[in-house]
Formats: sequence, structure tokens, C-alpha cells
Amino acid sequence: MGTRFTVEERGAGGAVTLLEGAIAFRRRSGGVIPVKLGQTLEWPVAEPAAPALREPAPLEPERPQPLARPSTKAASSRVPSTPVRAPSAEDVLRELEFLRGRHEFEQAARYLEESMRKQPVATRERLSFELGSLLTYQLKDAQRACAHWARHEQQFRRGHYAEAVQRARGTLSCEGER
Repeated sequence: MGTRFTVEERGAGGAVTLLEGAIAFRRRSGGVIPVKLGQTLEWPVAEPAAPALREPAPLEPERPQPLARPSTKAASSRVPSTPVRAPSAEDVLRELEFLRGRHEFEQAARYLEESMRKQPVATRERLSFELGSLLTYQLKDAQRACAHWARHEQQFRRGHYAEAVQRARGTLSCEGER
């Protein structure tokens, strides 16, 4: 069911990170673990007592139960998850090069937009620059590129790519150039 994923084999174990589509990982016992976009599943997969998927756990304070009444909530049948590991910057850039090589520029732009949300600020600047470059030079979408470069400059003032951003904005004749 998965269309794009990375697999790391480590002898007695390994991991798969889903980049696009869906994966249904079947345990030896016959159970199926669905893997969602951006999730990483590692093996050997522990049996249900220890979840195999890493997903961010919501940060919610525990609410105390009233002492006078028993709880009427039904127990959840969902297996709790562990935190998801966002694809590394190297994984994102590798996938970007793959998509560029296939001239799938629009898909690469969407992939970068999604990936940037899951990365630390230092990595986000690089991915934002790559997205702007795609919009400018491969997609030649001046409207989206100019809007992106304006957001990029606002978010990453005096960033590593400031000169290249200015060149790109000049190529596009973006309004409000500095």
C-alpha cells in the first residue's frame, strides 16, 4: 500500500519511515500495524504491551477523577503510541533530490511544505530555501515564489541564504525588494 518510504536494515532489526501513501506492517502473529505519513516503525516489533510506532504524545494535564462517583468512561481500545520521529533533514533532502530528478516539482514543493513543519528552526531555514528555489527556478511560479521569499526573509532575518534570496527575488521582480 505504501508508495514512498525509506527502510533501514540493522541486522536483527530495522526501521521504515513513510514518506507518501500508507503502509500496513504485518506482524508474524498476523496482527497489522498501520503506519501513517511521517511515522517511523521499528522492528523487531514488540507485542501489543509496548507500541511500535513513535508518535508525539499530546501534552495534556491529567484531570483528577471525582472521588464520589465512579468513572463512566469506557476504556479506550486504542493502543497508546510513542513519539514519531520526523524524517531527518538528510532524509528530506534525499527525497527532494529524488523528486527533482523525476521532474516532480509540484510534489516536491508540497513535500517540503509538509516536512518543514516537523523540523527544528535551523533545518527549516534550509528547507524553506529549497522550497523557494523550486518555486522560483523549476516551477517558475512568481506569485507563490515572491510570497514565499517574503515569508522566508521575515522568518529568517540575516539568514544563511540572504544573498541568494535577494538574487531570486530580483529574478522574479518581486515587489518590495530590499
